[in-house]
Amino acid sequence: MTRVLVTGANSFTARHLWPLLVLSPEMVFYGTDIQPQGPSGVEYHPVDITEKPAVLKLIQVVQPDLVFHLAGIASPDPEKCFSVNREGTRHLLSGCGALDTTPRLIFISSAAVYGLTGKDESPVAESVPLRPVSHYGESKAAAELAVLAAHRGGSIRGAIVRPFNLIGPGLPLGLAPSDFAAQARNIRDNKQEPVLRVGNLSPRRDFLDVRDATRAYYLLGSNQDCWGKVFN
Repeated sequence: MTRVLVTGANSFTARHLWPLLVLSPEMVFYGTDIQPQGPSGVEYHPVDITEKPAVLKLIQVVQPDLVFHLAGIASPDPEKCFSVNREGTRHLLSGCGALDTTPRLIFISSAAVYGLTGKDESPVAESVPLRPVSHYGESKAAAELAVLAAHRGGSIRGAIVRPFNLIGPGLPLGLAPSDFAAQARNIRDNKQEPVLRVGNLSPRRDFLDVRDATRAYYLLGSNQDCWGKVFN
């Protein structure tokens, strides 16, 4: 049986990954997140990924063969971003490196690592230099380096995924697509005046359905040719 650990087990993305994973009878599933309760049907271990001793203990208990590392935070606070995204990832890698076997790890990074791109670099390819402009993108880029270094060192087999903006059922409020949809629902239900309030409409973004993204993550987890590589 393949022992699968999902960090960020209660996240928007994880909620769409779990239904794919549970279709595999040859897998046994474990989840971790900061909340005390996790998804049903999964052996859940509440852990703050910024607490290294707790993460090391978790890895020893679970002994994962495959890790989907979804845990992360997007915050204007650089300390929070680096504590969770970079240091949390390093703690996870330390735990995996202490195992007797070599686990596989899919690190869910972000297209925010690209930052500033030129017109001649669009559409953005995986070979485009990383020029992050936010603390989130900077911390994700630093975590990527740690994952790839661990892969080269042989303590894990790692792959990097850089999703662009994800949308889909359950998208949290605070993001433009979900906020627009919530306003439209309120207008429909006569809970607000029929005016859609928006911010700056000049930025352009690529959006990806979270169900397509999680299907890609799932397929990469069983792909023997993906290790040591980066995927948009």
